[in-house]
Amino acid sequence: MASYFKVGDNPGIGDEKVAEQKQAVGDSPQVVLRYAAPHDWALGKYRLDISADGRPWRSAEWEVVPPLPPAILGSAGDIMPLRAGTTWPMVFTSWSSPEVRVTLLGAETDRNGVYHMSAAITVPGVEQDGVHVRHMRDGKLAEEELWQVGGGGIGVIGRLVGTKPLRVDPPLPIIPFPLPEPEKSWDWRPGEEGQWKFQGWGPVLLAGPNGEQPGYVIVMEQSTMARTMTRERDIIPGLGINREIFVDQTGSGVTLFHQEYVLTGAPTMSGTNDLASPGSEKP
Repeated sequence: MASYFKVGDNPGIGDEKVAEQKQAVGDSPQVVLRYAAPHDWALGKYRLDISADGRPWRSAEWEVVPPLPPAILGSAGDIMPLRAGTTWPMVFTSWSSPEVRVTLLGAETDRNGVYHMSAAITVPGVEQDGVHVRHMRDGKLAEEELWQVGGGGIGVIGRLVGTKPLRVDPPLPIIPFPLPEPEKSWDWRPGEEGQWKFQGWGPVLLAGPNGEQPGYVIVMEQSTMARTMTRERDIIPGLGINREIFVDQTGSGVTLFHQEYVLTGAPTMSGTNDLASPGSEKP
């Protein structure tokens, strides 16, 4: 049973129950409780109490707050300024289930089987056909891509493998423009990559490198009967990608692989290149 309460301000008055759900679980090791409120909830604090077979199990609290003002942006280039010589410092963690055993060459896990590495997104150059982007881990190249900044946002147009890029057509969205406010859903249907479902919402408060900042959450998901892959990107306008989480699960919800990048500081510039980023009118 799931019971939703509005937490009262007066300790002498009990909390108000605003909704309740009952669901038979049976022998399943997991249960998903989905609830859609019939109308917007009033501002204030709320609590969810979950019981199993009549015994209290877990609780969670949250707060409904006034909506944040939307970001004022002139173009997609203002969201993540992709100037040549820019580096976004990050930390990287990764772990996998014993059935999968994903090994990262040259790295060691902690006692819990989790990889911890320094990481970065770098822009070595802005070329005629796209922005050259490198994903680094412990100073070594992990992935190399070509990004495009256009009227519809920022997307991957190529993956660099060897001397020639593998084209991605249509471009795989990374950051849409305009940003989703307050919520937006869409599909991406390429030929070889398989269909991805996107959902985005914001602005919401995100834990950035300098404390909480307004940002946007973009989630892409690809599901089959056998597995579900999900990638979440948390975007802070002006900084870019603040956090990225990739999860690979079985159809029954068992996590096979989890990796996460988290921004640790503001992007830095190397060299003297002060050209504007693609798609941005700001110097």
